[in-house]
Amino acid sequence: MGRLIEQSIKTLYQGVSRQPDSVRLPGQVEEATNVLMSVVTGGFESRPSSRHIAENTFITGSSDKPFIYSYARDATEKYIIIAKNGDLKVFDLDGVEVTVAFPDGKAYLAATTPNESFSAVTIADRTIIANNSFTVAMAANSYVESPTQALVNCRTTNNSTSYSITINGSSVWTYSGSAISATELASNIISNISLPTGFSATRDDLTIVIEDSADSDFTIAHTGSDDIYGPITMRDNVAKRTHLPPTAPDGYLIRVGATIDGNELGFWAKFSLADGGWVEAADPYADNDFNDTTMPHFLTRQADGTFVFEKGTYDARISGDTTTAPDPDFVGQKVQSVIYHRNRLAFIAGETVTFSQSGKYFTFWPDFSTQSLDSDSFGLTASASEVNLLRHALSFRKALFITSDKNQFEVAGDERLIPENATLDLSTTYLTETLCRPINLGSTLYFAAKSGRDACIYEYKFDDNTLSNLASDITLHALGYVPAPVVMMTGDPTNDMLLLLSDKDRSRIYIYKMYVDGDQKAQSAWHMWDYGDSTVYIHWIKVIEGDLYAVVTRGTQTFLEKTKLRYELSDDKHPYQICLDQQTKVTGSYNSATDVTTWTTPYLHNSKAAVILSTDFPTGKVGERLTVSYPTTTTITANGDFSAGQAVIGLPFEQEVQLSKLFVRERTNTSRTITSGRLQLRRLQVNFQETGFFQIKVTPSFRDEQTFTFNGRRVGFGDNLVGTVAIADSGHFAAPLQVDASTSVIKITNDTEKPMTITSIDYRGFFNELTRAE
Repeated sequence: MGRLIEQSIKTLYQGVSRQPDSVRLPGQVEEATNVLMSVVTGGFESRPSSRHIAENTFITGSSDKPFIYSYARDATEKYIIIAKNGDLKVFDLDGVEVTVAFPDGKAYLAATTPNESFSAVTIADRTIIANNSFTVAMAANSYVESPTQALVNCRTTNNSTSYSITINGSSVWTYSGSAISATELASNIISNISLPTGFSATRDDLTIVIEDSADSDFTIAHTGSDDIYGPITMRDNVAKRTHLPPTAPDGYLIRVGATIDGNELGFWAKFSLADGGWVEAADPYADNDFNDTTMPHFLTRQADGTFVFEKGTYDARISGDTTTAPDPDFVGQKVQSVIYHRNRLAFIAGETVTFSQSGKYFTFWPDFSTQSLDSDSFGLTASASEVNLLRHALSFRKALFITSDKNQFEVAGDERLIPENATLDLSTTYLTETLCRPINLGSTLYFAAKSGRDACIYEYKFDDNTLSNLASDITLHALGYVPAPVVMMTGDPTNDMLLLLSDKDRSRIYIYKMYVDGDQKAQSAWHMWDYGDSTVYIHWIKVIEGDLYAVVTRGTQTFLEKTKLRYELSDDKHPYQICLDQQTKVTGSYNSATDVTTWTTPYLHNSKAAVILSTDFPTGKVGERLTVSYPTTTTITANGDFSAGQAVIGLPFEQEVQLSKLFVRERTNTSRTITSGRLQLRRLQVNFQETGFFQIKVTPSFRDEQTFTFNGRRVGFGDNLVGTVAIADSGHFAAPLQVDASTSVIKITNDTEKPMTITSIDYRGFFNELTRAE
């Protein structure tokens, strides 16, 4: 008959494992659906329910692939931005649409798959939105010199030296004689120069300005002058910076043939009255302006709370030409991602990341072509032995973490991110999921990868021992549980919770719950929240200040829903934790003639919605689930008068945990199982707290399922009051069994609106050991 054994699984918060049952940790399970693994309770509890906020008619169904982005302006203003079908709308967190004006730039919103095409980042009241359907281009230059002018820089002359000035090869002025001052030379030229028809000369101190009214492309030259003495003429270019005159017409442009240090590339100079002299300028004949229809656009919040979407305003090339100050690396590329990092805006395109000037977010050029400043814009190229098309970027610690389809990189630098010390270095080499943006959660970064059909999630963090960043696979013990591809991640650092959305099944959210105790990870739990059948499609999820927001299509309607991840902080009128999704509070309308109360729902209830009486109702009624009828697609009725307060209406969901196979475990090391025998289960006891309902379902091999139901009522306990909803504060419930533990499937389920919190289990049975260790 074997020996009688009694053992316990003292904690049940380790989540799903795909390892063999015999090597799993005691608290790991086979499946966990619509529950929350919690180290606080020591087990699992009913997951928090979603609340209905508003219907969103902009998204028409699961076939829509919108880009959705959210940001918090301050503690009270938070917005959700949705782009699709060449349009964009903004909503607050109550689902109310905010006015958006489109003075220009709406064509930039065109995209076949907006959810894959757009990226965004917000700086102050401006959100920069990039569309990777567009290739960034420079605007064609239309510069024409007008008026055509030449300059004469008047300087002291030498004795017995002959000087001349020619225009179009013909002499217009000569001088030879004793040395004269620069002022005297200027007077001599302005008095004696013989200009061709249509030309004029004006004097500005020591500068003579010669202009052709016909704007001809004339030439001017001089003879007799050297680096120090004699007049220097110039029009298109001048040999040296020292040859430039002290004054010139405001905005006058000229190419200086060589820099002071002998750089033969030279530079362009412009005379600026505002700056009081010559400043470096851009080549006026080059394509210096971005084509603003191809650059990331701006969505700007206005002072009145409305928004404006328009083409972005970016600075043109400040100095130099296409050789000395070449176009940014993203020109000719598609911007895959935009990011704000260490006081710079950055564009990810191709194999490069390009940073704006420090503090000047829309300047992607150096201030000078002749010198480099720490504040200058700069670009970096991914350094690896293979092509890496960069996709996403995220600030992590002081570095910028960037992913390609096959590798991960970091932009590193010293205390300041400057061109001189910035590098883009290979960090790790994992096949990255290109559709999913990495996220930060506390001091750790997470990014998605894939292994065939299965998703892998890597935990990327700094290791104090190796003084480097390391990536570890947190799905390793549950490989195959989360299907690829993962398209979205969000997280709640307060609850140490990571939430994933897989494109394989958009009705489910996969949850990773963790708890770190010192330097040990005490919890690493995977489980899943199921929001319905195949008619449910979750477009977007985001944790905002502890609440999970989701845009969900249910059938033919799309909604904004919110889930309070910490139910104890809820201010709802719940008599207990009500397990209904799409919860909404509605006051019924009572018809005394028919003795019927009618509630109108803000969504199609599909004859599935339940009605629970809130704390507005008197004792004896609070928490009661009414027997209802569904006369129309949006109305629910119940016999009696229930119009005295708000009722909670929502859609029930089923909670289910399938336990791992039960084994006899070593008493001194419960992580080790004894597999050399047969365990015949006689009794299974489930320990609980704050629970109103659950069922233990046991299916032995080749036999029918057995069901044992706990309904919250316990004989002889003070909380078992007639006329009240029974929610037991703590206790245990036992099921008598006679099954083989190694072949039986044991599930704990709850398909009601009442909560369950299972803390541990105890089991008893006879163990027949087939072999005995020597």
